[in-house]
Amino acid sequence: MNDTFRRETILIACFPILALLFLVTGAATRAYHAKQAGLAREWYGKGRAALARGKVGEAIQDLHAAFVYSHGDAAYELDLAKALISAHRTEEARTYLMALRDRDPENGPVNLELARLAAERGDAGEAVRYFHSAIYGLWPERPEEQRRAAWLELYHFLMSRGQRSEALAELMALAVELPPDPVLQTQVGDLFLQAKDYERALHQYEGALRLEPNHEPALRGAGEAAFNLGDYRQAERYLRRALRLERHDSEAAQRLELAQAVLDVDPFDPLLPPAERRQRVVRAFDQSLARLVKCAHDRRQSLQPGQGSLALLYAEAETMRAEVRHPQLERRPARLSAVMNLVFQMETATTEACGPPSGLDEAITLAASKHLAP
Repeated sequence: MNDTFRRETILIACFPILALLFLVTGAATRAYHAKQAGLAREWYGKGRAALARGKVGEAIQDLHAAFVYSHGDAAYELDLAKALISAHRTEEARTYLMALRDRDPENGPVNLELARLAAERGDAGEAVRYFHSAIYGLWPERPEEQRRAAWLELYHFLMSRGQRSEALAELMALAVELPPDPVLQTQVGDLFLQAKDYERALHQYEGALRLEPNHEPALRGAGEAAFNLGDYRQAERYLRRALRLERHDSEAAQRLELAQAVLDVDPFDPLLPPAERRQRVVRAFDQSLARLVKCAHDRRQSLQPGQGSLALLYAEAETMRAEVRHPQLERRPARLSAVMNLVFQMETATTEACGPPSGLDEAITLAASKHLAP
């Protein structure tokens, strides 16, 4: 009984000592980890500063030290990988990035860096996979903005490889996900416009204008898209509105002037009175023939029969001259189209021989091509 009592007494006496040792050990451990974390932050700060000075090699050493002291902190490891990429040590960087991805497959920044490395290697399939993982992954800050940026980077990557269809598919997917922001809608419209997808560009600009009717960049873009679609009436309306907001936009002003010129010379407008229709046909015929003759003169090319395409068209125009001026021309739609088809051929041949048209000739070419070009 006495032995049991003594053992219990000893154990009870040891509890305070054990508790004290536990507290001391815990405090020491916390102090150790705090010291390690402080060193990690210190080395990380040095690494970032070295990068800012362009000292990439020094930055890599400092960031590696920060990574070691942080016991594998993902943020430090990612910055170390980025520094290695800056030093063109891409295989080392990829090792760190793959380790990060293995631990966190949905990490947006990591997948984006892997996509860029694959793109640099020319591995399009792998690049697209990683881009998609970045787009649909998790981002610690401004996730929607970062995803859009990754999507646009993928679009430009595919365009740079000549994969237009795939690039436009990604751009269409991005357009669907855009928030109701006229600036973002217009930016995507600009990309469709640059890619010559004028219908989608116009749709995008019109979406921006529904959100903000006086958004000048969207008005200008819509005017340009409508112009390239051959809808000169709509182009005129949009460009006129854009110029009311930004009077010094010389490019928009030139486009508006040309759109108006096309509308003024187009003989196919269904609302035209018959006399005006014939006058426009005569005007286009005379202008195109005069340009053809001047081109042949400048090239010192004979317009005698058998002397080339310009001479052949000149002979056809001379044969048609009387018909063009016939008062009943406006009542014969088939012949009106035949005259304008010859006008289009003369403008096209002259362009091939002497360069692109300008002024009235450009307007005539656009008006004719809208109705007659294959």
